Amino acid sequence: MSNAILMALVPVFFVLLLGYAAGRLHIVDNLHVDALNALVMDFAVPASLFAATASAPRKEMIEQIPLFIVLAVTMALLYVAWYLAARGLAKVSRPDASIQALTIGFPNLAGVGLPILTSIVGPAGVVPVAVALATGSILISPVTLIIAEMDTAKARGENMALRQILTAIGRAITKPVVLAPRARHHVLAIECQP
Repeated sequence: MSNAILMALVPVFFVLLLGYAAGRLHIVDNLHVDALNALVMDFAVPASLFAATASAPRKEMIEQIPLFIVLAVTMALLYVAWYLAARGLAKVSRPDASIQALTIGFPNLAGVGLPILTSIVGPAGVVPVAVALATGSILISPVTLIIAEMDTAKARGENMALRQILTAIGRAITKPVVLAPRARHHVLAIECQP
């Protein structure tokens, strides 16, 4: 098992090293990072998640509900604990504490979790990663956006309206990474109609 994990990690860290070298050698500059992130998070990862969840049986998707609950509780506890520690102990601002808590509570599952689980478990490993990405995107990301937007509104001397909170939640749950696993159910519903 440790050999399988090592074989899964080596390509990930090799690609990270290539990215670092590309930046240091000015092959890729910081001006293009946003475009690369958009390509990965808006197209490549959602396409991969859609393909994996579309090929997974409905029963397998339903079996992921306990995983969703465990991940939701774990992510929320880590998020709250880090946020409170950053605010109380380090006296960090609310937006900075929320971004730190997001980093701790919602790790880089798309960039690291997806390739590792796929290498170790095979295609079946993509379904749990899709569940984890959806969990964090639905629960943790909106909280961070709301905290950041509330702080910005407070700095302007305004109160954050319910509309702004709903907009932050809407942005988070309509990201392609969240929609890709859910789109599978719409495809199945269309295929089952006469």
